[in-house]
Amino acid sequence: MSVGSLTKRHSLTIFRILSPLWVLSLTGCPPPPPPPTVPQPTHQVFEFNQGIQHLATLLVKHFDVFQHAMRLQGKSATVPDSAMHRTVLQPFLVADTGESLKLHSIIENLMARVMTPKLGITKMTQEYIDTAAYVIDGIIALESHPATRNKTYRIYASLFEKKAGAIIGSGDVWIQNLDYQPLDIYKDSPVYLKDRELDTLVASVKRPVGQTVDPSYLAKLKTRSLLSEGDTLYEKREWESALPFYQEAERRADGQSMKVYAGLYNIYRLQQEANHSETAFAKLIDVSVKEKNEIAVKLLFIVDTTDFVSNPLELRREYIMWLRQISKYMERTPDVCLRVVGHASRSGKADYNKLLSTRRAQQVQSLMKQTYAGLAKRSEAVGMGFEQTVIGTGVDNESDAIDRRVEFLLKSCESGRRARATALVTAQLETTARRPPLAMAWHGQGVRDAADGAAGAAAWGWGWSS
Repeated sequence: MSVGSLTKRHSLTIFRILSPLWVLSLTGCPPPPPPPTVPQPTHQVFEFNQGIQHLATLLVKHFDVFQHAMRLQGKSATVPDSAMHRTVLQPFLVADTGESLKLHSIIENLMARVMTPKLGITKMTQEYIDTAAYVIDGIIALESHPATRNKTYRIYASLFEKKAGAIIGSGDVWIQNLDYQPLDIYKDSPVYLKDRELDTLVASVKRPVGQTVDPSYLAKLKTRSLLSEGDTLYEKREWESALPFYQEAERRADGQSMKVYAGLYNIYRLQQEANHSETAFAKLIDVSVKEKNEIAVKLLFIVDTTDFVSNPLELRREYIMWLRQISKYMERTPDVCLRVVGHASRSGKADYNKLLSTRRAQQVQSLMKQTYAGLAKRSEAVGMGFEQTVIGTGVDNESDAIDRRVEFLLKSCESGRRARATALVTAQLETTARRPPLAMAWHGQGVRDAADGAAGAAAWGWGWSS
C-alpha cells in the first residue's frame, strides 16, 4: 500500500470521528429528544395483574408528558420532599356499591412496582396526605364491553395534584377474573354506601387530563385518610384501635357521613355495645335519607323464601333492630311517606322474581308495622323483580348481592297526595268529556263532588306517585 493511499484512508477515518463534533460546534447542543407520548386507549381485556401494571404505566406516561411541559415552561414537576412519599394511593372503590375490595393491597403493590422510579407511592394515611404532592384515586365499574357486549370490570384511575386538584394523568383498563371480596368493614356494613361523596368521586376520576377534580372531593381528603387507616385496622380485627379514627372523623366538619356511621355501628356491634350501635345506626338512617332520600339496607333472605337468613343468628337480630329504627324514623317524621321496594337478581323467570320480590317487601313492611302501626297509612310494598338490577350478572354470589336488596324510598306525603288527587280528578274529567251533552250537564255536579272526595281521600290515604 502506498503512502498516499494510507494517508487518504486515515483522513477519512478522522473525518468520520470528528464530523459529529463539528456539527455540535455549529449547533451548540444535540437535537432535543422527541416529546413523550401516551399510548392510545385500548379495549383489550387484561388479566388482573397485567391490567393493573398497564394502568400504572399509562399514569407514568401522563406524568412524563406533564414533566416535559413543566420543563418547557422553565418549571419543575418535582417536590422537595422525599420522592418515596410524595404520591398517596387512595383505596379504589366499587362505583355501584361504594365498597373497597381486599385486592386493593395487590393494586398498591403492582402500581408501586411500576411507578416508584417516577412517583413514590404510599398508602393513604394522615401523615402522608399532609406532605404529598400528588394523589391517585380510582373506581371499579362493571360495564358493557364495546366489543363483546358482556358485562366486564373496568378500572379507572386518575393522578392529580393535591394542592390545586389539576388532573395530570388518567386511564382505564378492562379486567377479567376480578376477585370480588369486599373489605370486612364494607362486608359488615348494614347499608350500601352509595352517597353523594361516591357520586363526586366517580365523576372526578372519569374527568380527562387538564380538568380539575371536584373541590368538595379535595376538601374531604383528610377525612378519607382517617377512614382509610381505620379500615386497615378493622381488617386486622383491631377494633379497639380502629374506633378512634372513626370517632375523630365524625368530629370533623365533613365527617357526618354514611361511611363514618357505618364504621361506628360495626365496631360498637362487635364490642357488644348495643345502645351505641343502635344510636350509630339511627344517625346512619338520618344521613342516608338526607343524602339520597332512600335507605339501601342489606336485608338478606333465604333462597326462594321471604325469611331472613338465620345464620348467623345475631345477624337476624340486627335486621330486627334496623327495621325498628327505620320505623321510629317514620314515626318522628309524619310528613314523610315510605315505599318498600323489593328487588331480585337476574336468575330465574321474570314473573317468579316479580312475585318473590313483592312478597319480601310485604314481609318487611309487616315487621315494621309491629313497631309503628301508623306506618300502614303511609307506606306501600312493591316488587321490581330484576327490572332494576345494579350488577345484573345473575351469578347469585357476593358480587351481585346488591341486586337482592330491599330499598326504602322516601318522599313528602303532601306531594304524593296532591299528585294522586290530581290524577283522580283528571280521570273523572276525561270520563265526563266522553259523555253525551245531556249526560254531561247532569253529571257536572257529580264531577265536583268526586273532585272534593278524591282530594279528601288522598289527604288521609296513601299518597305515593311514581
